[in-house]
Amino acid sequence: MKKYLLLLVTVFLSVFSVNAGKQIHKYKFEKPEIIQDGTYAEILYDECQNQGAEGYPLMPMFNVNILLPQGESIVAVNILSVSNWEESETILIKPASRPFPISQPATDYTVTPNNDIYLSDEVYPSEKIDQVRTGFLAGHSIGSFAIYPVQWIPASQSATFVKEIIVEVVTTSDNKAAVASAKAKNTPLVNARINALVENPEVISQYTYPTTRDNDENDLLIITNEALQADFEDFKNLKTSTGFYTEIITVETIYATYDGADNQEKIRNCIIDYYTNHNTQYVILG
Repeated sequence: MKKYLLLLVTVFLSVFSVNAGKQIHKYKFEKPEIIQDGTYAEILYDECQNQGAEGYPLMPMFNVNILLPQGESIVAVNILSVSNWEESETILIKPASRPFPISQPATDYTVTPNNDIYLSDEVYPSEKIDQVRTGFLAGHSIGSFAIYPVQWIPASQSATFVKEIIVEVVTTSDNKAAVASAKAKNTPLVNARINALVENPEVISQYTYPTTRDNDENDLLIITNEALQADFEDFKNLKTSTGFYTEIITVETIYATYDGADNQEKIRNCIIDYYTNHNTQYVILG
């Protein structure tokens, strides 16, 4: 199988206003492997997932996750330039099938191509960039989007492959990101998760963090009731012996201590309190 080559270059541009910033990211792709399966062909990249709704073309999609500046969210992902491989392919791309549970495998199932797509002379997919969104991991803004490195015209069965694409990620400060940032955590576990998730973990050096009470740390919170509390003591002692600071709190204590419109909200507020003030990373509802 031909290897999929991804080259990332990240450039931080100067901030154009108090509340907005830009990053530039470059991606390079080798041509993929094309597997012929009867009438249809499947396009394979090592680092892409092939996705599509039932009956729609099964298209490769590359997922991007980048660490954004503190307290900011993605406004847009703009394409600055695109170059394609000179060679194109004439192929009929395989339609995506319906997912079936492992316990109920498909029998006598044949996927029917969606003719609105397969008879069209419009480029598919219509956009090279899609699914732009911002999520948060322990108060860190994670920007995500999808790149489609293949564009296909169904009527002529002509496929072109992106060789290089340069995108501009535009970010801005907003209230949701600011609220998340106020609870940002800087722990080895959080740093390891961010390093594994994003392609530019060096941005974490630009983050600042609220102070926490070092003498009141708690890794694992066990929420149970008074009737079961004694049964969790052995588990608590086991986790403590392996280096996890562990605490048990009963729902009776939570209901009497925390505010909330109902018991469920009181439990949520308890978890928020432990995350914010005790650096808790794990919660077991028992």
